[in-house]
Amino acid sequence: MESIINRDYVDKENVIELADMNAKIYFLKSSKSNALKIAENLLLDAYENRMCKA
Repeated sequence: MESIINRDYVDKENVIELADMNAKIYFLKSSKSNALKIAENLLLDAYENRMCKA
């Protein structure tokens, strides 16, 4: 099995890193969707909701 970071169809420039969880979200190079923007908005919404409850 090969790690996802070593696969040639993975976009290594647009990565979302979750430092507190030691996680990274990768996207496909040839994707025509706006998944990066959607994921960013979901993460920001989750963060804002968490901060408002504190």
